[in-house]
Amino acid sequence: MTGHIYEKWLRDLARHFLSEKRKVLLIVDNCLAHIEVSDLKVIRVEFLPPNVTSILQPMDQGVINSLKHIYRRVLLQRVVMGLELEKPYKIDSKLDAFVNTCLE
Repeated sequence: MTGHIYEKWLRDLARHFLSEKRKVLLIVDNCLAHIEVSDLKVIRVEFLPPNVTSILQPMDQGVINSLKHIYRRVLLQRVVMGLELEKPYKIDSKLDAFVNTCLE
């Protein structure tokens, strides 16, 4: 991710929550892409201190493993379905595969 992508995502998110009249606290790590974005009225961004990510990482493992398990299961189901229908499942790109899986 780049700072530009992060800022665009954050501004889009702010517009969404502004329309819902909601306020949000977003906690991010010190990734270089997580730049400070001004004029966010409904989103308050707090940055974790440096080098905290490695301490918190074990907490993420359960979530990451669950997502990997779901992703692999859905991918395998699509491959098998494609074989049964004699239409091989094609992955155009990793991003497309990820987005398609998440949208189900």
